[in-house]
Amino acid sequence: MEDNTKVVAVKDVCTQPGLEWTTERAVRHLLFKAKTNGLAKSGAIIKLGRRTLIDVARFSAWVNEHRVQQ
Repeated sequence: MEDNTKVVAVKDVCTQPGLEWTTERAVRHLLFKAKTNGLAKSGAIIKLGRRTLIDVARFSAWVNEHRVQQ
């Protein structure tokens, strides 16, 4: 069984391909508001004790859901 899930620390989110536009500070703000902005429901946040990790694919999908349609 191969798992292609890429999980990174919060500080490393902004170094991922396609997410270079964001900053660690912005990601931490999104995490702070996760229950109200829908990030918590996306499944992108993984808590292991005091450590918070981000599932890059789910985070990217959540970002893409917020594109403005014209």
